[in-house]
Amino acid sequence: LITEQFRDVDIIRKAVDFFVSADIYGTAIWRMGWTHLERLRRFRKNVMGHVISLHENVVEFDGPDCQVTDILDFWPQAGKKEMRDMDYGFERYYADFDNLLDMNQGDYPLFSMEALAKLRESPIAADDEKSMFERWGYYRSYNEWQAKRAQEFSKPVEIVEMWGLVPSEFAPDGCRQRVITVANGKVVLRNDPTPFDNGKLPWIKYCPNPDPHFFHGIGKVQIGAPLQAASSRLVNQKLDAHDLFLGPMFVANSKMVSNTQNMSTKPGRVWMVDGPVNEAIQPLSINLAGMQPAMQEMGNLWRYIQLGTGMAEDTVMGMDTGGSDRQTLGEFRGRQEMAMTRLGLEAVLASVVIENKAEWFRDANRQYLSLPKQVRMLGDLGATDPITGLPLPPESGTVEAHELNHDFHCRAVGPMRMMTQMSMRQDSMTLMQLAGTNPALVQGVNWINLFKEVLTFFPGFDPKKLLVQQVPAINAVASQAGMSPEDLASIAANPAMAMNQPGMATPQEMAQ
Repeated sequence: LITEQFRDVDIIRKAVDFFVSADIYGTAIWRMGWTHLERLRRFRKNVMGHVISLHENVVEFDGPDCQVTDILDFWPQAGKKEMRDMDYGFERYYADFDNLLDMNQGDYPLFSMEALAKLRESPIAADDEKSMFERWGYYRSYNEWQAKRAQEFSKPVEIVEMWGLVPSEFAPDGCRQRVITVANGKVVLRNDPTPFDNGKLPWIKYCPNPDPHFFHGIGKVQIGAPLQAASSRLVNQKLDAHDLFLGPMFVANSKMVSNTQNMSTKPGRVWMVDGPVNEAIQPLSINLAGMQPAMQEMGNLWRYIQLGTGMAEDTVMGMDTGGSDRQTLGEFRGRQEMAMTRLGLEAVLASVVIENKAEWFRDANRQYLSLPKQVRMLGDLGATDPITGLPLPPESGTVEAHELNHDFHCRAVGPMRMMTQMSMRQDSMTLMQLAGTNPALVQGVNWINLFKEVLTFFPGFDPKKLLVQQVPAINAVASQAGMSPEDLASIAANPAMAMNQPGMATPQEMAQ
């Protein structure tokens, strides 16, 4: 269910913006919530043999949702480093008035209708509108920014929301865990208890390089910016020296060279002096002795940037540029392990973010999901158990209320596997050789599933296409004996256990 909901909210595109924002600014914020959107649509329907055109409200979206919050539009509680320690937080965003009306549909309207009617008479102020246009111009194309400024019927609204604990004087019903929404700095659209039962703030934070004292982390751009500025300065000086070398200034004897207009080059020039310059004219020699030290210094700055970000190009991208000229395999693997350890920490932190996001979806489904909910199960995973190879029992593909009551704990396993494929290939081959030399492991290992796992580390090789899609023999025997494949594997590894099983074949017969 959560996998399908991730796809519905376009999670891949949003995740790219999220992690790029974290790398640039040091901190990224994900806003969580629930979206219910209905719009009037026209469709055709056959009524008693006649096709008629109808207009009805259609639910375009109903489920958990997420958006990447601009770091400049989020204000955390002062003095708090982690989101879980914050009592409250603020967020600013811009919306069109008509979109606010659409957001107010469904069984759980967001805003007060009286407040929306008042907001219609309180347009955004000129200063706030200017700020809105400037904010739009930061992360979007210039053409889109200009188009929004020229829209004749746009009704922009500045929204500032506060989520969390409020002082008691702002809680008329006694509930301090609230959400307060203010539009255009004038109209309070809502002052209600928080609509989510999990008691969490609706934001998820990610810092690939956390700061031990502050909420906002250290961006990778911030680490490399001073070094890149110094490197750019050296590059500019190098280009200036090349310009002087390719188009040098000339020193000429004014008594012997009368017209220099035809001799001038671009960007060079002719400089007239009194006295012989090799009897007529000669180029001005340029001292390029400083070019080689500049190149070495730029190389050092480039390595410093790699050390600061943990991205050594020879160990991560496969380029043979680092280390000594005659480096050993141990030297290369050592530097590779350092880079993988550095990136592994980021992958673990990213996994925690994905897990928190999935559990947010789980809690929202438990509270708001319309039941029964039908989900799609396509492909082999919807027909065959990937562990046992046995066919799954037929299911209706729906989620009922009792299935949402469980506290499912989500675990992200993809980032580490994607990052360490090369190392995992080598380790998996060593593991298969080790398992093949031990007689006890030969009988206890599910070789089909092990080989499937190994093939996942080789891009372009699909285990479903390369392996015979049949129930393994041990699973078929276990099914006939009324046992699980795991119990049968234990009996095969310990033949004495077979004596206590009536009608059980010997391990030799099982192998046959």
